Amino acid sequence: MKISNSFTTSTSTCPAKYQEVYRPAASALLSDISGVDGSGSGLDADTLDGHSSADFSSASDLSTVTTRVSDLETETRDDHVIRVSVSGGDYSSLATAIAAISDAAEDNPYLVIVGPGSFAVDSALTIPSGVHVRGAGMYATTLEGSISAGSVASGCLLNLSSGASLSYLGIRNAATTNHATAICASNISASDTADPSTFTTFLDHVYLDVTGATGTGHYGLYATNADVLLRHSAVRVGNATIDYGAYFSGSGSTKVARVEGTSFRIIGGNGNAILTSGSTLTTYISGATIDTDGVGIYASNSRIQFTHSTLNGGGSYALYANGASATIIVNQIQIDAALHAGTASGGTVTCSFVSELSSGVGHASTCS
Repeated sequence: MKISNSFTTSTSTCPAKYQEVYRPAASALLSDISGVDGSGSGLDADTLDGHSSADFSSASDLSTVTTRVSDLETETRDDHVIRVSVSGGDYSSLATAIAAISDAAEDNPYLVIVGPGSFAVDSALTIPSGVHVRGAGMYATTLEGSISAGSVASGCLLNLSSGASLSYLGIRNAATTNHATAICASNISASDTADPSTFTTFLDHVYLDVTGATGTGHYGLYATNADVLLRHSAVRVGNATIDYGAYFSGSGSTKVARVEGTSFRIIGGNGNAILTSGSTLTTYISGATIDTDGVGIYASNSRIQFTHSTLNGGGSYALYANGASATIIVNQIQIDAALHAGTASGGTVTCSFVSELSSGVGHASTCS
């Protein structure tokens, strides 16, 4: 069988059952393509693709092709994805990347990718609605600053707006004075608080560290009137006069906080791994690992459902409910603490399937 190459004058004999494929010279082929009529559009290929075939037919074909590919990559790049990197990114700091975004919203989201390394946060930074910040890993990418103030709301390193999220990041507030806080969130609503998938404001795979010595009131997460989700994360807070791993409060409308698969380490005897406050707030905690020198779970006139977790307490209460509206419902928990459950002013703690962490001994419905 003879195969004729339409782009050359030579012919070759192909072995039986094989077909030889010829690669025409690039300049000749592209020159021919320049005359194509655009499949009936009446436009030639140069008009259709915006590039001249004459460029490709020059002596520097490879250089031209490289340039054109680079141009196409730029043209097709998603302008809603911004990269922050120690070198080679769009920006070298999260603050400048955020400042460059002017039209983000929940229905017009942006993704800010932060590469490995440590990035300074020099002043309190708000993550706008619709902006999702993602790092290379909660121990690979660290956002670090030293922010404190006379009030908790003013001492936050990062403020999370409705419909914003943080994931695969470490956030460290190294301040050693009052009210040093890693993350704040306030006045946020989910469309369906019974369904975690509707929570558009969340922290996922984050490491929160607020362990600067001295000061009063260190917080990992401080959330007020917020439907917020904290999942698959690690929180380490301590060394202040009083410390909180996560603080949730609610007033007015019904609010729900969710903590899933997260570990807490509270350093110092006068602290709380999780404290909730407000009769309109319900907090669901599941899959948590709590190691605290102070109180584990504290409900102040609020409702907590605490399930499938372990709690290693110090010299204080593992569980404490304070106030007539304070209720802690505990199911399938392992506890090791000097004092298992305490109540005040009409609060209640109800336990089922609770056992001692070290010995496996089961406990009654009062957790005593």
